[in-house]
Amino acid sequence: MPFNIQPSHHILCVDNFTPEAIREEKPAIQAVMFAVSSLTNRHAPEISETRLDVLRGLQDSGYDIGLVSNAQSAEGIERAHELAAVVKKEVGWKIGLVVAGEDGNRPMPHPQMFKRAARQAGWLASETAHVGDQMLKDVRGARLAGYGMTILVAASSARDEDGRVRTQLPLEATLRIGLGLSVLGRDFPKTLQRPYWMDAQATNRDTSIRTA
Repeated sequence: MPFNIQPSHHILCVDNFTPEAIREEKPAIQAVMFAVSSLTNRHAPEISETRLDVLRGLQDSGYDIGLVSNAQSAEGIERAHELAAVVKKEVGWKIGLVVAGEDGNRPMPHPQMFKRAARQAGWLASETAHVGDQMLKDVRGARLAGYGMTILVAASSARDEDGRVRTQLPLEATLRIGLGLSVLGRDFPKTLQRPYWMDAQATNRDTSIRTA
């Protein structure tokens, strides 16, 4: 698939995350970066207690956490820092934030900010997972940066699951359909799963090994 937009995993929303699922799917992962948009509800731009608990659970299980924002306007940058301040206060002060509109960062999907986020957390890109809600920006950027895991969420919270998707552009919705992914949150898995093509590739690899 061109542009490296295939996520390695998908899940309904961040609310459904568990450290055990990440460890089972990819034991090498040591840090998890979240796009700010994957943590906030579009109708209520704050981070819920449920999602803060998810972040706490990941951190308590030994994962380093980071935030990434594609904000470039003064208002967007300010909002990203406000949300990061809440996460730092409620989850842990070591949590980093990388914003597209600051420090010479280039916006998504350029891999620069993804690499900086992994480096800030102290891990290699291959040891880092990224969680986001857009294939063209989140998934593509993380893959270009060499992340070990790219996780696409359908919605920012369970409240969006039968609603209207967070695919901001018609092209994103079209690409999801082309990859066999639903554009409706209610059709996304409620547990961390690999899309069907990942299982098919794994099956093909296993078959090749057995017949070699």
